[in-house]
Amino acid sequence: MKTITAILVLTSAFGIAGPKERDWQTGTLLDPDRNHYFAASTPADSEIGGGQGFNGFTYHQNLGGVQSTVDHYVIETPDSAYLVERTRLNLAKAAALHRYQPVKFAVEKNKVWVVDQEGKEYEAKIVKRVLRQPPTETPASLASSK
Repeated sequence: MKTITAILVLTSAFGIAGPKERDWQTGTLLDPDRNHYFAASTPADSEIGGGQGFNGFTYHQNLGGVQSTVDHYVIETPDSAYLVERTRLNLAKAAALHRYQPVKFAVEKNKVWVVDQEGKEYEAKIVKRVLRQPPTETPASLASSK
């Protein structure tokens, strides 16, 4: 009886705690084919994982009879850019995200959580991250600023 009571207490305590707090940021969603961070590394027009090739945000694959889609996104922040991918069943709805629009996201280790335009949270895997370089000043811009 004590064991059952302890399990019930622990279960209710975890239920009250709610979802994990994340360190949310705001970035800009870029076109995965047309950006200067990952344009050469996106899988454009290639066969990936037995799929039908990359098509804008997504490519389709058939692994062991399971039909799935891989969505690619590029998120730009003031200090980094992330190439991320989310695999979902073909029947599952794609995240409501739009290119060149602000996007709310959180990074934890090699994962990203993205909140779409409808307020739904999606988990994705970080494929690659690059640090943004500060703008370089040319001799002409230095001369004109004096």
